[in-house]
Amino acid sequence: MGEFLDRHPEQFFAACWQHLGLTALATVIALVLVLPLGLALTRGPLRRLGRPALVAAGIGEGAPAIGLMVLLACVLGFGVRSSVAGLVACAVLPALRVFTAGRAPPARWMVSRPAPG
Repeated sequence: MGEFLDRHPEQFFAACWQHLGLTALATVIALVLVLPLGLALTRGPLRRLGRPALVAAGIGEGAPAIGLMVLLACVLGFGVRSSVAGLVACAVLPALRVFTAGRAPPARWMVSRPAPG
């Protein structure tokens, strides 16, 4: 890699900026999807679907990321769309799990205690 970097520094840094841009775009898309979905799964009528969503997130996380990227490249073709879709798919499931777990009330609030007095 050092030899490539010595010969083509502008190409290397352009690829780094492109990578950072794709990652930032995928992060924004994932957050736009996760925040409303996470709120819906922790409040209101969709609250009962929170646990099945976490199970689905766990199953989705078990799939190898490289396999998902290859599958998306075969379906969507090679390019920005398949790259961003793969990054979003890999980011949404763990982020949803963390968001819904973080929104649950602490266990100490669920224990009833006698009133002081």
